[in-house]
Amino acid sequence: MKPSTFYGTEQLAIFTRFALKAFKMKWKWTAPQISVHHAMGTGNFKNVTEHSVPVKSMNKGYYEAGLIFNDLLKLNGLGLGIGGFYNYGAYALPQAEKNITVKIGLTVNLN
Repeated sequence: MKPSTFYGTEQLAIFTRFALKAFKMKWKWTAPQISVHHAMGTGNFKNVTEHSVPVKSMNKGYYEAGLIFNDLLKLNGLGLGIGGFYNYGAYALPQAEKNITVKIGLTVNLN
């Protein structure tokens, strides 16, 4: 979900992520790890008519699934990865390609 897509006075969200062990590589600069992500949310916005701008809430339920590749590039305790997410359900757009969001991820190893 992109920022400021939905607003709510009441919200409930559940996020799940299943991560596989990192692949052992012969190079020290990479340690790819694949994760499967799923998110669900619902919400309500009371007094929508009191606002001068259109406000959208998640009252129909928001669903998104994704695949994440963490630590494709590692350097001094930092890892850089990429993920792709697909929005489906009541708020999905008719054009499938517009439901795809790509995000870049940064991991920090504090050990």
